[in-house]
Parts: sequence; C-alpha cells; structure tokens
Amino acid sequence: PMLERLPMDSFKSLLAKGAVIYACETCCYNRGLSEGADFYKGVQIVGVPTVAAMASQCDRLLTL
Repeated sequence: PMLERLPMDSFKSLLAKGAVIYACETCCYNRGLSEGADFYKGVQIVGVPTVAAMASQCDRLLTL
C-alpha cells in the first residue's frame, strides 16, 4: 500500500532539529543511489568501517 508519509519526510524533520544522518556508501551503491542527487542536503555518506564503529559505540542504532 501507499505510505501516507515517506521515511524521507521524517529525515527532513530530524535534520531540521539538528540530527546527524548517515548513509552507508556500500548500501547506497548497491541500490543505485547517487550522493548529491538522491539525498537531502546534510545526509553524510560513510563507509562500512564507520558504520561498524558507530554500532559498537552506541546504545541504540536505527537502520532503515
């Protein structure tokens, strides 16, 4: 079914509140996404080692 609100709508709101949002470079590549063309300004593209380091250092990790 069609979503009334897309996940990216939430991302815009979170960015406006000062959240830092990262996108995995490998995941983006595998989905055919292009930095600058398919992301909102402020979403940072990071490599797998950075994602792994964040996961090992946080209390909670949200992934989509």
